[in-house]
Amino acid sequence: GSRFQIRPKKGMAIVYHNLDENDNVDASTLHSELEFTGDSSSTPKYSAKLYVNSVPTPYSRTLVLPILALPTGGRLNQNVRDFHDMFLDRFGDAGGAYFDKAMVGIPVLLLLALLQLIFYLVQQQSKASDATSTVPKESTASSSAKKAKKKSKSGSKSKGSKGD
Repeated sequence: GSRFQIRPKKGMAIVYHNLDENDNVDASTLHSELEFTGDSSSTPKYSAKLYVNSVPTPYSRTLVLPILALPTGGRLNQNVRDFHDMFLDRFGDAGGAYFDKAMVGIPVLLLLALLQLIFYLVQQQSKASDATSTVPKESTASSSAKKAKKKSKSGSKSKGSKGD
């Protein structure tokens, strides 16, 4: 193969595919970086590197662990590291997979417990407000009948008093 040099340009990235379709290193794609000739104090040198895993990274390592590391500035708490080591000691090579499942399962269970508590409190508040604010109401048919009886009684009394 021929050699060539690519001059840097802001916003440009070069992607190298160093493996062939059989996952063997393809010698024709080998590359290297030239020595940096710019003023090291004022001109930055950027190298973009992307690593692709053959097995997808589990959600625990892409979502849960970064969230747990957020309060400490990106460093995992010692308890989380001890929890991981416990799984490795107990289950050997499969401990990493069990740790990943636990790190996703535990937050899901905590979230479900929190939702259960919220629903319970809302239900209790609803029952308490229903008990204090609602007085059993009579049906409209029976209340209409009672009003009619009251009118007929008061009407007969007033007629009787006028006749005297």
